[in-house]
Amino acid sequence: MSAMAHENPDGSGAIEIELHPPYATMLELYRDSDRNLEIVLDRYAAEGIKPTCQRGCAACCHQLVMATAAEAGIAAGHLLELPDGDRQSLDARLALWLEDTADLRRRLQESADGDLEAVTEELAAAYWQRRIACPFLAEGNCAIYAVRPLACRHHFSVSEPDLCRLAPDGVVERMVAVEEAFFASQDAIFEEQAEIGIFPELVWLLSAREPGPV
Repeated sequence: MSAMAHENPDGSGAIEIELHPPYATMLELYRDSDRNLEIVLDRYAAEGIKPTCQRGCAACCHQLVMATAAEAGIAAGHLLELPDGDRQSLDARLALWLEDTADLRRRLQESADGDLEAVTEELAAAYWQRRIACPFLAEGNCAIYAVRPLACRHHFSVSEPDLCRLAPDGVVERMVAVEEAFFASQDAIFEEQAEIGIFPELVWLLSAREPGPV
């Protein structure tokens, strides 16, 4: 059992959350992560702070999402279990996404030995400027919501929803404790599955073969 404390939004104390690594599957980690999110969000709500995110606002689904191989693996497994029609539709959108991002992904590969954080920030800005939709976004909804990665699970805005369509990194206010909970959850992933890459690309690579247990 691993207990962690995060600063209360009003600075009056700590928000206690718990993780229980090692996790046999990513679903177990997601369950712990979601439970901790509820605790954090409840503490924020007690201070009158609530997410402004709502169903159907998908500006955040046009941002570059980095994730670990473990997160992509469970999503790949989910794709393999979908009905043929749904899988074919997602495959078609993923193929278009791969086409639209070919140069960005190549730049990331070429910079593998450099400052990954700086390169990722640069690519994230270019990605946002192009307004590239996540290939798993279907009619305004996430087609893999149950197995969405930690970055998506922990993405909450407390600003006006319209601001998310402008420049999220510059104007959107987020919850600090939620972001800290994200890093804590990511740290609980097995080291051998913690390699980070662009989420849809990793899903595409891993869905070509049978992934690990979900």
